[in-house]
Amino acid sequence: MTYIIDTFLKSGAVLASELASPVPDRHYSEEFRHFTFDHELNGVIDARGEDEDDQWQLVVTGNTVTSVRAD
Repeated sequence: MTYIIDTFLKSGAVLASELASPVPDRHYSEEFRHFTFDHELNGVIDARGEDEDDQWQLVVTGNTVTSVRAD
């Protein structure tokens, strides 16, 4: 989630800088031509591993991601 926010969504995202100064031989999708790169995410993602007791939440507040173990 942190990668997605940092690369694509937040103000100052990595891709925004690359679109302004493209990396040679790298393809940039046309869909990003008018993308705003000014999103702020807030919310909770419930996650589960392979084991029944392997559960946690990703909590996103103002584009900052933390992981909280489910009890």
